[in-house]
Amino acid sequence: MQHIDVSEVLGIDIPAHLMDEFEYGGDGSTVARVNELKPVQTADYIIANPTSEIAQYLADERGVDIANRKDIIASCNHINDCMADRIN
Repeated sequence: MQHIDVSEVLGIDIPAHLMDEFEYGGDGSTVARVNELKPVQTADYIIANPTSEIAQYLADERGVDIANRKDIIASCNHINDCMADRIN
């Protein structure tokens, strides 16, 4: 079974409370577990902690306006979609 973790994929430390684990299955069995970002909680965290590693990553690597909640949530959703695409 695959295990994909957003913090490993992005190469940064992400506080555990900002992630959820989802199970993806096929034919009745789990084929992968993916730790994805919680978009709303992550946005709130970044706005409150603009110097955090995840805030700096989104700003520097993805060009996200870290003062704009909607932009942060949209970026988190995009990252999560990319995580699901990594399942073999």
